[in-house]
Amino acid sequence: MRSPPEEPAEAAQAEVTTAQAEAAAKQRTALHANAIAVERDAIALINICKQLWSLVPPIGRQ
Repeated sequence: MRSPPEEPAEAAQAEVTTAQAEAAAKQRTALHANAIAVERDAIALINICKQLWSLVPPIGRQ
């Protein structure tokens, strides 16, 4: 394990790096949640299309 930085610039850089890592983790979580929502919406849209398609009689059987 590294000892704490002695220089103020190193300490500030470590804080920035930590903040960036935390922000990236939050962004990944948000992107994952959005991907799940998109998948759910796509499935719902497919089901709506199936329902609409079932209302259309096949050609030749009108």
